[in-house]
Amino acid sequence: MKPLERKAEDLRDIFHGLVKHFKLVNSAAANASHDRLNMQELRVVEFIGENGPKIMRELAEELGVAVNTVTGIVDELEEMKLVSRQKSPKDRRIIRVELTDSGRTTFQEATDLTRRFMGNMLESLTEEEQEIFMVLFRKIARGAKSGAKALMTNAGGERAE
Repeated sequence: MKPLERKAEDLRDIFHGLVKHFKLVNSAAANASHDRLNMQELRVVEFIGENGPKIMRELAEELGVAVNTVTGIVDELEEMKLVSRQKSPKDRRIIRVELTDSGRTTFQEATDLTRRFMGNMLESLTEEEQEIFMVLFRKIARGAKSGAKALMTNAGGERAE
């Protein structure tokens, strides 16, 4: 095995471990309002919380799923009273999904928990190491984005933006 392949395998194992810990954090807050959400529902709440009201197509693009799949997710979130659908006053065909007060509380709890988790991870590093890590992780994220686009193009799929 080539050195880069070995490192890529090690990186995969590290990411699997991190993903496992992220999943544990998402389900760890037993009394938090977001513990009843699945990953896609939580992602919708986070996306709207971070970016404001969105139409179904935008939510589908963010999740990488079909619009009819997002409709089911939004139906569930609406039933839990975390989101509401609002018709545009300018074009009644356009329906925006926005967080309710309960949805904003859920978003804030999830964000706070994630921030504490990330802070705990970074505390294992010195301030200098934290800065270096952030620079390198941003670089890795850019590489992951361009690598994913290249794989999608090479696999004959459409390029995802």
